[in-house]
Amino acid sequence: MAQTQTAISAVDCIIQLDNASGVLTDISGSSNKVSLSFENGVWEFRPFGNVWKARGVTGKDADASLDAAYTTADGEALALLRDWFFGGDDSPRTLQVNIPDNTPGSDRYQGEFVLETFPLDLDAGADDVVMVSCTLKPNGEVTHEVITT
Repeated sequence: MAQTQTAISAVDCIIQLDNASGVLTDISGSSNKVSLSFENGVWEFRPFGNVWKARGVTGKDADASLDAAYTTADGEALALLRDWFFGGDDSPRTLQVNIPDNTPGSDRYQGEFVLETFPLDLDAGADDVVMVSCTLKPNGEVTHEVITT
């Protein structure tokens, strides 16, 4: 098989999260990692007279995790996450991830998510930027589409 010539880099991916007003805000510049974990709910049983199990898909789920730099600017990832947790409005917010960017032909993953965890780990011995990680759980369907315009 020939080596692929279509691999992409994550450096230009666009990550957007709703602010408290419901406006998608580009947080790509203050976050450096997003993970989407897609999962099928699988049931299984072994019918009489068969040594092999039967399986089927009963549902879907898609957890998300996001790493963001601890910054002091409003409108960046940390400010949006902190406001989401401490601001009194725990309602779902839109997370949108565009790969490799916003141009036509790019993949868009999008859904409404709730903020599950928002840990803040500080290490005085680390020679690095303070990072904040969070876990998001979907509230309904997570979709995939190809950007057309």
